[in-house]
Amino acid sequence: MELGNENATVKKARVEEPLLLPPNVQVKQEGGVVAAAAEGDTRKEMDIIKFDATLLHCPVCSDRLRPPVFLCAAGLHIACSCCQGKLPGKRCHSCDHGGGSYVRSPLMDKVVCSARVQCAHRQHGCTSCVAYFEASDHESACPRAPCSCTVPGCGFAASPPNLLGHLASTHAWPVHSIRYRTHLGLAVRASEPRALLVAAEEDGAVFLLSVAALGTARAVSVVCVRANGDAGQQYSLKLWAHGSGDRAVILDSEVTSSVAPGEINVDAWEFLAVPPTMMTGPGPDKEMVLTVCIDEAS
Repeated sequence: MELGNENATVKKARVEEPLLLPPNVQVKQEGGVVAAAAEGDTRKEMDIIKFDATLLHCPVCSDRLRPPVFLCAAGLHIACSCCQGKLPGKRCHSCDHGGGSYVRSPLMDKVVCSARVQCAHRQHGCTSCVAYFEASDHESACPRAPCSCTVPGCGFAASPPNLLGHLASTHAWPVHSIRYRTHLGLAVRASEPRALLVAAEEDGAVFLLSVAALGTARAVSVVCVRANGDAGQQYSLKLWAHGSGDRAVILDSEVTSSVAPGEINVDAWEFLAVPPTMMTGPGPDKEMVLTVCIDEAS
C-alpha cells in the first residue's frame, strides 16, 4: 500500500527541519509510522525513533523516495530525482522566493536504503525484509502472495503451498507428485473436475489439472497456482491423451497462471480436447489415460 497516497495533503507537506538520521539506522513500518533502530549501539539494546512514513515519500509527487535523493540549498526540503529535474530552474519548490537549487544528498540516500520493512505477505509465510522503496516491487513478485479457494462458499486464501494443504485436506482434491522433465502417467475420470500436481523440486510449485465438458469430448488443461504469474519462473507443458494402439493427441504449450484455481476456463486457457473415442469405461466413469510433462522454461 502506498502510504503517501492515503492522505491528499501529502503533496503539500513541508519538511521544515532536515531529516538527519545516522546512516546505520534500520527502519521498520508500523501502521502509518516507520520505526528506526540504530544498529551496533552498545549503550542500549535498541533505540527506537518513530516518525511519519510520509517522510520517506517525495513531498512533490508522493512516490516513495529512492536513491538518488536531492536536498535544497537551504537543507530543509527534499525531492526525488524525477521531480527535482522537472521543477522550474531545478529550484526548491518550498523555499520562499523560489529557493535554491537542489543537490544530491548522500546521507538521505543512506537513510532511504536503510529503511526496511517486512513483506505485506508475511502472514502467508514470506520472511523477506526489503528496502521500503522496493516493497511494492517485491510484493508484486512475491511467491507467497495469496491465492483464493474457489470452492463455492469457501473464503479461504493463502500462499500456494498452504492453499494446497487446504484443498487436499478440506475439499479432498487429489494430489500427485511430479518432477520437471519427467513423464507422469495419470488415469483421470472424465467426471473428475480437477487434480493437483505438486513439483517435487526445490520451488515446490503447485499446478492444477482441470477437466471440463466440451460437448461429448473433454477439455483438459494445466495451470500454475500463484498470484504473480508473470513475475516468477515460467513453465512449459506437454500433455498427451492416449487411445487404443498408438493413437494419441498432444498439447504443447506454455503454462498459464491462476490466482483462483477452479474450473477450467476454456475461453482463456489452452487445453487438450480429448474425444470420447479415446475414453474407456461406462457412462460418467469413463477414464482418460493422460501423460503430463512440465518443464521450467529457459
